[in-house]
Amino acid sequence: ASARRSSSTCEQHVPLTPDHARAFANRWYAAWNAGDLDAVMACYRDDVSHSSPFVTRFNHALGVNEGDDGTLRGKPAVRDYFGRA
Repeated sequence: ASARRSSSTCEQHVPLTPDHARAFANRWYAAWNAGDLDAVMACYRDDVSHSSPFVTRFNHALGVNEGDDGTLRGKPAVRDYFGRA
């Protein structure tokens, strides 16, 4: 398997090893906790799909109709959702 990552973004393909997965998770969580949405989104491809039971619940509570099936499709939809979370 491969993952997209590099030292500052996740744009390169590398073999996914436990160490790479741990480093990716650490970068992602650090970016999330810092409120750096650009760094978080750099970890995703343009055709990302994000599924969660919370997508529908959270979006409907805000009157957003996107993700009615619990799945967000594409970087803009995921970015918008993460930006409101």
